[in-house]
Amino acid sequence: MNKIEHYFSKVRIGEPKSKPPVVEKQSKPENLVFYKKTEQTHFCLGVRAYNVFDPRKYALSVLSSILGGSMSSRLWVTIREKKGLAYYIGSMVDNSSDTGFLAVRAGVNNEKVKDAIAAILREFRLVRDKGVTAEELKKAKDYFKGKMLLAFESSDDWAEFVGEQEIALNKILKPEQILRKINAVSRKDILRVARDIFRPSKLNLALIGPLKDDREFQKLLKI
Repeated sequence: MNKIEHYFSKVRIGEPKSKPPVVEKQSKPENLVFYKKTEQTHFCLGVRAYNVFDPRKYALSVLSSILGGSMSSRLWVTIREKKGLAYYIGSMVDNSSDTGFLAVRAGVNNEKVKDAIAAILREFRLVRDKGVTAEELKKAKDYFKGKMLLAFESSDDWAEFVGEQEIALNKILKPEQILRKINAVSRKDILRVARDIFRPSKLNLALIGPLKDDREFQKLLKI
């Protein structure tokens, strides 16, 4: 703290500026295609979800781990290993001040884009309709814990962890507090979140590759 005060004490404090609030207007699936002559197509398929203040964000993070957080996740095993549809695939979550999302990113053969998207949507529906197993839930929690603890071996990552919380939440949760919230996530929590987010009105797709007609992808976006 002494060093911080030494280096930053003369920094002028300005008036805080507020950003325009996010206004949700989406009522149906949307997609956007960027044409680029590439050897493979890269795409992001996701759903709008929860902001940083929403307690459901912990269940959302566990769900993301189950879907595409590791090489034993549903999407990795099904889409990449069993079906051979993707060069890489994984899921991510982002929680901002007044919005958030869960998204799947993948790189696929240009001829297999539609098959890959359809297969991912099928996994979304399976989770929404049937939930997850107790084994999947345990693996996801263990993975989340291990990933978090490994990240804190770097002082830069620790500073980012603390700084982001202070800016976004105006408070700092300790790692053990976050892990307790993750451990408290149940299969019912996962099912409730999946049923809330995997809906047509929250579904979005963005692609970059040698593609021109976005109408053909719009037809795929059924969940």
